Amino acid sequence: MVLHSCTAEQQKFKLTPVDLVVSEGSEALLRCEIHNAAGSVQWTKDGFALGFTQSIPGYPRYSVLGDSGQGIYNLRIVNVTLDDDAEYQCQVGPYMHHTLIRAKAKLTVIGKCDHHGEYFLHRIFHLPYIRYESSQLQTELATNEQIQA
Repeated sequence: MVLHSCTAEQQKFKLTPVDLVVSEGSEALLRCEIHNAAGSVQWTKDGFALGFTQSIPGYPRYSVLGDSGQGIYNLRIVNVTLDDDAEYQCQVGPYMHHTLIRAKAKLTVIGKCDHHGEYFLHRIFHLPYIRYESSQLQTELATNEQIQA
């Protein structure tokens, strides 16, 4: 008697998203590639499900690019704003014998300079906001140089 085992390979990530730091107004691309995808694929933003379609309702600057046949589901965000600073997750749902898989990445957005020469770093290093006046920074540097002299 011959027994055959038909064990299908589990869905798994070929490429997981990585943490990104981008400038406000630029474009962000969070990459996600899946081998043997069986379940439905979606992205989440800070735990909020963005849906299963290429165009994301309520998020006109967001889209999922790629090829489902090749297992490519990249999240593209154009004209990035400070509101896009969040944790994103690529999720592949369970299907039959396939288990749920997920991979996360942090998108950090660095704000632009305003007309007063102030710089804003939004949640970089996990701080709520860091704000420096260029004149304050120059003064502190000059003071440090004087101390060392």
